Amino acid sequence: MSKVKFLSKNSYFEQFCLILSKFYIHMKLFRFITAGIVLASVAISTQSCGNETEQKKDSSTIVKDSVEVVKPKTREELIINRKEMSFAKPDSVTDFEWKHTPDITLGKSEKDGTTAISVKIGSKGIVHPSVTEHWIDFITLVVNGTELEKKEFNNDGAAPEASFTAKLKKGDVVTVNAGCNLHGIWKNSVTVK
Repeated sequence: MSKVKFLSKNSYFEQFCLILSKFYIHMKLFRFITAGIVLASVAISTQSCGNETEQKKDSSTIVKDSVEVVKPKTREELIINRKEMSFAKPDSVTDFEWKHTPDITLGKSEKDGTTAISVKIGSKGIVHPSVTEHWIDFITLVVNGTELEKKEFNNDGAAPEASFTAKLKKGDVVTVNAGCNLHGIWKNSVTVK
């Protein structure tokens, strides 16, 4: 028959203290090792910061201290489509096509013969977006085949609209061309009544 040894209350307390002290020592060691790792990584990063190097990876990316910094594209780099566009099916125009179609409003003719011409890009209540990567970059006014005025726009969120004035008479054909940086050049025409 085996003997069962019972520990006194003091023995339980001593065992507990022993376990607690071992745990405390392990925690201190863990903290010491962790602090050493952190200090070593700080020392390494400090050394690399002292050697600031800058190299070009390509025209839009710079590598500085092993961190890639992407330069924002210029207005010209974001204009990627200069094709003249038209409705694929004139009897079934899509929202995408309406969004790019210039909406032309002719004001009333003044005494000096000039007429106010208001242009908004987007028709049938669908307005073209104006964000950094997608916007109307120009609107031109053409009367009877002659370009009278061109307005260029930056990609700064401005509404895709323009106002012009021109001397118009009955029968003149007013055409507006609008350049979308992504989806090409769209046009619309009205005849002066």
